Amino acid sequence: GQYCVLYKGDWWLGKLLLAVAGLLLLVACYLSANSYATVPLALTIFLCPIAILLVRHWTMPTDPFLQDANNVGDRNFQERMSMLRMLTGEERNQRDFYSAAMYAFALAGFLCMVAWIPWAVHTESNFKARMHGSSRQERELIFVYWAAPVIISCSNFAFAAFSFLRVSLNEAYSATDQVKNKLIVGQASSKMNDELMQHRMAMLSKAFEGDTPASPRKVQTMMAAQDRMQRYLVQHISHMRQLSAIVKTVGCAFIVILGALYVAFQLTTA
Repeated sequence: GQYCVLYKGDWWLGKLLLAVAGLLLLVACYLSANSYATVPLALTIFLCPIAILLVRHWTMPTDPFLQDANNVGDRNFQERMSMLRMLTGEERNQRDFYSAAMYAFALAGFLCMVAWIPWAVHTESNFKARMHGSSRQERELIFVYWAAPVIISCSNFAFAAFSFLRVSLNEAYSATDQVKNKLIVGQASSKMNDELMQHRMAMLSKAFEGDTPASPRKVQTMMAAQDRMQRYLVQHISHMRQLSAIVKTVGCAFIVILGALYVAFQLTTA
């Protein structure tokens, strides 16, 4: 289908007009602070994760084999190993990106707070005088104007905490990659599974070249390796449940924090 097309063969004008309209709407929202004090504040908080997602989308490397992920089990052993190496590199790339986002949010929140504290101390008497001689609606606006930097700072710290949680759970996220699971456990033929198992056994044998054939450590390790795929499936299920529980807990905590901040705001302006 076609969209944002003004005439036949239009590939830029319609999209340009849409982008200009979106930019003008954004500017209008920021310039409406006198009438709607919370709109610029909410828009700034909302745009922070959107900007991070866009940057991630633009900088994310594309792997050609991911477009044909359903057929990874039909590839030969060398291709599967190459895919695993590419996935491992992509996991490191994701961890580095979210680490950078975490430090960027934390730094932005810190700088905003450092700039706000001296200004708040300097204008405290004026702020109290304006709050004392104003109506409830005016007090709400004055408080929003006065506390906007610290709210932005706290939101940046919150986003940094979410990024830190993502970095901390990077191993669990990696364990739930469906393409990686197909490559390791797989839906391949018995011949492919035999090749993968033989490769693992060869690597283990090379690691234990100095041990005797009847070495207890060697026997136990070789027996454990034969059951590694079953244990990997169990770990996959465990990671899925762990992520699900963490997402639910963090979501509930975030809602409770928002409710507490709303109550604190109402009490402050009362």
